[in-house]
Amino acid sequence: MGVLCAVWANGPPLLGLLLILCQYTEAQDESVCDAQILVRRHTVLQTSPMKPLMLSCTIRWSGCDAEPTVTWCKLLSSGNCVNVNTSPGGLIRQENVLKEKDQLISHLIFQHVAKHDDGLYRCEISGLEEIVSHAINVSVSDVSVAVKPTERPAAGSERGFHQDWLLYVVVSAVCVLVILTVILLCICALRAGYDLTGRCLCTELLRGNTLSGYIV
Repeated sequence: MGVLCAVWANGPPLLGLLLILCQYTEAQDESVCDAQILVRRHTVLQTSPMKPLMLSCTIRWSGCDAEPTVTWCKLLSSGNCVNVNTSPGGLIRQENVLKEKDQLISHLIFQHVAKHDDGLYRCEISGLEEIVSHAINVSVSDVSVAVKPTERPAAGSERGFHQDWLLYVVVSAVCVLVILTVILLCICALRAGYDLTGRCLCTELLRGNTLSGYIV
């Protein structure tokens, strides 16, 4: 457009008039206020009653004479978005934090969120047509601990369990055998006594060395 206007400027007076019109149009384009709202899609905030909650949206703009006015609304089932009543120091308040020359973050703060506060919320720029954010889903419910289903152990775990069980059985059997052997030796010592060398006669019988000499 600028190159075309420069060519027209070198032509007849009618083209000069067109040049003035082009410059006026460019000035109007530069003065257009362009703004956008940044909110992540499908944002869900889960909380429980009587806890604080903060919703946030980022506003960016260019070519605006003043800082855009940001408001918050709650989306009803009818499709209408009703403005949220806020007040400084109240249960629900709005705070705008200027991050840069052409960017701010608007916060909707609930001091003590209630059950009826759940729903869909949006932030919007007043005075500009159809500039609204994506909906922020607020879910307010009593927090309860869910019981997790018991998971089946893996095959490797089952194999290790069976190996440990088999080892336990073997060790127990050996212990029982040792205890029975000790008891038997004690009984032999009490009934048969010891010979002159101090050897247990029952032990010798078990070894088979003097079995024929003690059979009645």
